[in-house]
Amino acid sequence: MNVLFITSWYPREDNSVSGVFVREHAKAVSLIDRIAVLYGYQSDKVKRLYEVDIENESNLKIFRIRYKKLPKILSNILYLYSMFRAFQKIRKQFKPDIIHAHVYMSGFLGIIFGKLYNIPVIITDHAEILEKPDSKKQKLKNIAKMLIARFALSNAQLLLPASKSLRRHIESLGIQNDFKILPNIVDTEIFYPVSKEHRNIKKILFVGRLHPVKGIEYLLDALGELRKKRDDFELDIVGYGAYEDEYKKKALDLGLSKKVKFHGKKTKTEVAKFMQECDFLVFPSLVIPNIEEGWGIVLVEALACGRPVVTTTSECEAGEIGIKEYGILVPPRDTNSLLKAIDYMLDNYYKYPSEEVVRYVRRYLSPEAIGKMLHRIYVEVAEKYRGINKN
Repeated sequence: MNVLFITSWYPREDNSVSGVFVREHAKAVSLIDRIAVLYGYQSDKVKRLYEVDIENESNLKIFRIRYKKLPKILSNILYLYSMFRAFQKIRKQFKPDIIHAHVYMSGFLGIIFGKLYNIPVIITDHAEILEKPDSKKQKLKNIAKMLIARFALSNAQLLLPASKSLRRHIESLGIQNDFKILPNIVDTEIFYPVSKEHRNIKKILFVGRLHPVKGIEYLLDALGELRKKRDDFELDIVGYGAYEDEYKKKALDLGLSKKVKFHGKKTKTEVAKFMQECDFLVFPSLVIPNIEEGWGIVLVEALACGRPVVTTTSECEAGEIGIKEYGILVPPRDTNSLLKAIDYMLDNYYKYPSEEVVRYVRRYLSPEAIGKMLHRIYVEVAEKYRGINKN
C-alpha cells in the first residue's frame, strides 16, 4: 500500500527534534508499506518562491517544500500553493492509496487533496488545538483555528489522537468522528533493561526540555528540602533550554551544586544509557501533554528500561499504560507531595515490578508493533472507503 504522510513538523538540519514522532511512525510502517512524506516549511535560504527537495531516508522518500517568508496571509497562500504543486508532482511517481496527515493544519490540506483525488484521509493530532484566549488577537486566532480544525477533523475517515486526553479535547470542540488512540513509539532496540550494582548513592534522573512547564523548579525545591533530611542521592538532568542558567543558579542557591548535574542535550542512545543507570525517573510536568510535552514518552522509555517513575497526574495517560502501577503520581506544583514521593522512592524503587511493563512496551509500543497497527488501520480505512464510494 502507498501511504502519503503530510506533516507540519519533521526533523531537519536546523531542528533535529522537530516532528521526530512523525518520522518514527513513518519509519515503523515503512517496514510494511511504501511511505512518502510531504513536509513544508518556511526558509530564508530559498532563492525562488519555493523549492522542492527530494531525499531518501531508510525506506522513506521525503519531499521537503521550502518556501519564502512573506507577510502572513501571502505566506499562507504560498504554503498552500507550493504544497499543492508538490502533491501533483508526487502523484506522478507515487500514487497514494491513503493520506495520513499529522496535525489539523496538514489535515486541512489532506482533506482537500483527498476530495480532489478520491483518497481516504486519516489525521493524527499531537496537540490541543486552542490556546488560552488571553488577548483579542488570540481569540481571533482561536476562531480561525476552530474553523479549520472542524473542517479537517470532521471530514477525515478516522482520527488518531496521541492520547485519551487529546481525544477528549477534540470532542469538547464539538467534533464528532471515529477515533483510535495512536501512541508514540518506544525504540526497544535502545531502551531495554540492564542489571546494575547496588549503590549507596541513589541516582535520580530527569529528561526533558529545560522550561518552567516541566516543573523543574519544584523538583529542585523538593530536593533542597530533602537534602536537609538525607544525603544519599544525586540528580542527573538531561536536556537543554533557555532556562538552564536559571536552574543551575537555583541548584547552587539551594546547596545542591554537588547533588545536581546538568548534562545538556543527548542523543537517544545516550538518554537510554542514563535511564539504564538511574534508579528512577522524575518527570514533574505542570500541564496536560501537548505538542511541546509529547505524551510523556520519556516515562514509557524509562519503564522500558525497567525503571519506576515519579510523575504528576498531568502525565498519567501515557498511552494505555497505568503509570501509577509502576511509580508514584503526585499533583502538579505540589513541592511537598513531590518531596514525599522521592523520599519514599529512594528507599523502595527496587520493589516496583518491571518485567510486566517491559513486556507490555515491547508488545504494543515497539516500532514493529506500531507499524503493524498502522498497516491494519490503513487497510481497514481504505477498504471501508472503497466500499462506501462504490455504493
